[in-house]
Amino acid sequence: DLALSKPYMLQNIQNFSAYQMPPSLAKALDTRLGIGVLGSGAQWHAHGPGFCEILHGRKHWALVEQPTRPEYERKFVSRHWFEYSYTPWREDTTKPKLWEC
Repeated sequence: DLALSKPYMLQNIQNFSAYQMPPSLAKALDTRLGIGVLGSGAQWHAHGPGFCEILHGRKHWALVEQPTRPEYERKFVSRHWFEYSYTPWREDTTKPKLWEC
């Protein structure tokens, strides 16, 4: 069930001494650690420049130019959007292009 359970944790790790930050990011002001199971993850959101490093597993990024933000239900995990809204979004020629990696 992809509804109400959000098995995902996001914690501030500024004092996480076991992790070695890449030298180019050593002065990063906001560092976070996310831990989740298959299909979990952050919903659509916006922020400035960022850096993401995957320590184990994989991540599917879908980006869209601002101010567009796909509609989604906050009570669902991000996988729900990919399973039920992703294909209709890509097939709708009136929607902005998704940039994926």
